[in-house]
Amino acid sequence: MAYASISINVSPATVSVGGLYTVSGYLVDATSSVGLTSRTVNVFCDAVQTASDVTDASGFYTSAINAYVATGTHIIKSVFNGD
Repeated sequence: MAYASISINVSPATVSVGGLYTVSGYLVDATSSVGLTSRTVNVFCDAVQTASDVTDASGFYTSAINAYVATGTHIIKSVFNGD
């Protein structure tokens, strides 16, 4: 069984309700660090799926998301559910 590693970057760090933020990162093979191509990465805000993206040839994914929740601190995460 192969294992994957996922990175995440959220920008900007602060956004107003209705504004856009970008979630991006890389999905790579955990052993070789080679990017995993054509894999679906789902993005969540406070356990609600807000985006889904397919990785490119280098394992990179990116999604621009509309901030729909109230002001405060929120948990943003990217998830790869495996093949």
